Amino acid sequence: MRRTKYMIAFVAATMLMGCGKSDLGPETASVSGTVYLDGKPASGVDVTFLNSDYSVFARTDSEGRYELVSGAAVGENRVYFSKMSGLAIEMSPGETMDEGQLMAMSDPGIPKSMRPKQLIPVEYSDPLTSKVTFAVPSDGSEQADFKLTTK
Repeated sequence: MRRTKYMIAFVAATMLMGCGKSDLGPETASVSGTVYLDGKPASGVDVTFLNSDYSVFARTDSEGRYELVSGAAVGENRVYFSKMSGLAIEMSPGETMDEGQLMAMSDPGIPKSMRPKQLIPVEYSDPLTSKVTFAVPSDGSEQADFKLTTK
């Protein structure tokens, strides 16, 4: 009988731990759009939305379209873009990898001339200095379009 009481108390306490507010991260909303480079849709560009709590990215398709599958944090986000030449990483739709993971995969033993090169100008590709921002509304956006230039 005593063991049963403890077991019931343990089960009840465990169930109560699941109740209440869960803080699994910021509120997110669906975001999609098109990236243009010098007026043309840009394929194979990684588009990263970053705020103080959350980072997510997607790769543009052959028409320059992207969709952040898990959504972006509602509110102001810094946005940066990356497209590397000589980088042979195939990713499935919905699969994500941040810039740090990509950099960790590069081998410092490879001569600089053989390393992948950034094809997007630094003013858009540097996550620390990119001035591109997008305010994600709580109901999301299907027109988060970006017009980048190389000139």
